[in-house]
Amino acid sequence: MEILTLQSSLHSEIQAKQTVSEELSRTRAELLASQRELMETRQRLDSVAHDMKRKEQHIRDIQAKLDAPAHPHNSSRQGSTKSYWSGKEENVLDRPPSQMSYLEQFLKDAPPERHYDNVSTINSEQKISPGYRYRNVQHCCNAKIMYGSQQSTALSGSAESQDEMEQRAVSPISCKSSPSEMSTDQSVAAPVTGKQKLHQFLVRTFSSPTKCNHCTSLMIGVTRQGVVCERCGVAVHTACCALVAPRCPLPAERCRRPLGIDPARGQGTAYEGYVKVPKPGGVKKGWMRQFVVVCDFKLFLYDISQDRNALPSVCVSQVLDMRDPEFSVTSVKDSDVIHASKRDIPCIFRISTSQLEGGKRYHTLMLAESESEKTKWVVALSELHRILKRNNLPDKCVYSAGIIVDSSSWAGVRSVQCACIVERSRLCLGGDFGLALLDLERGEIVPRRSHAPVAKLHYVPAEHLLVVIAGRGRHVRLVPIRALECPEAESVKLAEAKGAVDVAVGELNATAHGFAVVCKRQNSWVVLVYEITRTAARRYRVAELRAAAPVLSVQLCRGRLILGYRGGLVAHTLRTDLDRPAVSLVHPENQVSVFLTHSGARPLCARPAGTDWLLVFSALALYVDRVGMRARDAEIMYTAHPQYHAVNDTHLLIFTTSHIDVYDVETGDWVQTINIPNARPLDEGGWVCAAGGSGGNGFPFSTDTTPYLVYLRPLVTQGPLNLETATYGSNKRRYSVREQSHQAIEAHNRLSERRSRLISAPTNFAHVSHMGPGDGIRSQRLLDLPTTLETADDHDHHQVNDSRISLIGELS
Repeated sequence: MEILTLQSSLHSEIQAKQTVSEELSRTRAELLASQRELMETRQRLDSVAHDMKRKEQHIRDIQAKLDAPAHPHNSSRQGSTKSYWSGKEENVLDRPPSQMSYLEQFLKDAPPERHYDNVSTINSEQKISPGYRYRNVQHCCNAKIMYGSQQSTALSGSAESQDEMEQRAVSPISCKSSPSEMSTDQSVAAPVTGKQKLHQFLVRTFSSPTKCNHCTSLMIGVTRQGVVCERCGVAVHTACCALVAPRCPLPAERCRRPLGIDPARGQGTAYEGYVKVPKPGGVKKGWMRQFVVVCDFKLFLYDISQDRNALPSVCVSQVLDMRDPEFSVTSVKDSDVIHASKRDIPCIFRISTSQLEGGKRYHTLMLAESESEKTKWVVALSELHRILKRNNLPDKCVYSAGIIVDSSSWAGVRSVQCACIVERSRLCLGGDFGLALLDLERGEIVPRRSHAPVAKLHYVPAEHLLVVIAGRGRHVRLVPIRALECPEAESVKLAEAKGAVDVAVGELNATAHGFAVVCKRQNSWVVLVYEITRTAARRYRVAELRAAAPVLSVQLCRGRLILGYRGGLVAHTLRTDLDRPAVSLVHPENQVSVFLTHSGARPLCARPAGTDWLLVFSALALYVDRVGMRARDAEIMYTAHPQYHAVNDTHLLIFTTSHIDVYDVETGDWVQTINIPNARPLDEGGWVCAAGGSGGNGFPFSTDTTPYLVYLRPLVTQGPLNLETATYGSNKRRYSVREQSHQAIEAHNRLSERRSRLISAPTNFAHVSHMGPGDGIRSQRLLDLPTTLETADDHDHHQVNDSRISLIGELS
């Protein structure tokens, strides 16, 4: 019988193995077929790319033939036009590596009395070499997504009215225009015969710095920087799309606009070139090459690889704002660059901007190829800065940074991971040391090491409660704020929230606050939502949700649970059942949804902006309405890939490796850049930041390696910290650390252990005497207590006599 059973089991196992083998064979065949299809697709793409290159070469040849007879007419027309600029323009790759602009010609030839406002100049003698005409277009990505706002007023009116609008828009061209390089495809100047054609703008991603054909400013961003006409190749900002004349291609006088800054609006490109900056670790490590563009009264520095013909990276490595009150351009002395070579010192100049309150400045060293080139840079930047001051452009700065405490005052600054503002003069810090209360008014630090280490920290002011992720097991604890000063106050540990990844606090409704916890359990992600109560447990579980994918961000906002997944943000309504399907904040029919899904953009946060929502992703930020459709055409573009982010009621802060970019939440405008390298926010509002401590791996222009905490003080409104108690500047404030004594800690531990022991209820009542009516009352000896002083004396006298009588009786 056992042999038959074994044979049956063996036969079943053989059949199962045969089934698995057949499935593997089918899977292998499908894989081979997919690989063949992939190879064929790649071959087709290569052939299409080759065909596109051939057609572009054919277009360039035709354009060269069309331009040949047009030179006499252009030269005669140019002869009657007065300009301060040279009529010469070279290929971007053929120009000298350190100079690609003619602003110095303007500075040399301009008369002593200069008028910079509303002086129009047209330079029509400049020619664009065929090697550069298509440079800004040929580096675009192949993906083409139709831009939704193309069906706007720019395409609805007549061509004549749009031409008049364009003529009015571009009339105030400043005479400071630097004809460095044009971002226009030369084919747009071809004559149009027959029926007029309109532009077909497509959203594009550029792989190198590209300037707008309309306003001549850089198209900032790491992706989807602007739109390009599919027919003529005109590249413009999304905001400038409606201002471009709809006629395609543009007339010749429109496509040859010289670059320059409009002093009234502060837009445009005036200067650009190649310089060298110190490598990471300082001047003694050597120099590396960078591409510098002076645009919108800002200096944009781009990294370049070691390849000789390499193009600059699309990510900005550093931004220096000329509107900074401490901006200056000067030469250096031998004592300023002690590690530099003697022959390089005459070619080095320094750009300084403000960094921290109290006089601490941020210095950037640049090395030109020769002393004359260095002089050109210094004179040009100084002249542009003088023009900026003369036109009194509005200062958009909204924050100033000041040091709260550094590692020399308290060693725990090195391990701070999170923070929150408790009161106007008190901060709560969390890190490897546990929790610590920083009192700015008293100048003392009170650490509490019972919950170390602390990874996340949030404060609920209405409940005076801290929600933290602490301990080696990453448990969520509810710590009352008085526990930071009173050791007897105990926290509440959530055993079911072990292995917490992230936590968020917010309002569940008008009268209740809560928090949401994201936990990772084996291969699943669980989101727990709690309401904060006044009971001993201090919480009540509202909902539990099992996520289908890794949760990358979590928020509680306006009674909704917002979860971020790869490529999107979804919202769950907490007032109803969570089993209902989640609502995506980006509608599937929104054109940006396709980009976010295919690119796998990481969601950072969502923030209400009036009646709209601001959705922040790792690649860009966009505005949507209540149903998830695009609310505004403009998108917030980052200068570099964000490392951290923070958002408060008024501003969005993007932290990069070299600086902090500040954007207005309501308008989406880029208002300020704070040059603090390697900074990271400690609270979700970005008020308190940690900086420094990077050692030799910091930004190449930074030599400060001391860790410190920074407070971003609002300049327009009142900040969450009391400005009178916060100390800024170079005078470092000393803090006294108030540690608990060893005896107090042991007493607190014993008290906690004694409280944790549960005492059972009484079960044996035999020792209780009956004191009611009956015999029980007679067996007890009751004494009358005295009520007055006289009766008390009499009572004492009677007690003494009774004691004497009892003593005599015992002796007898």
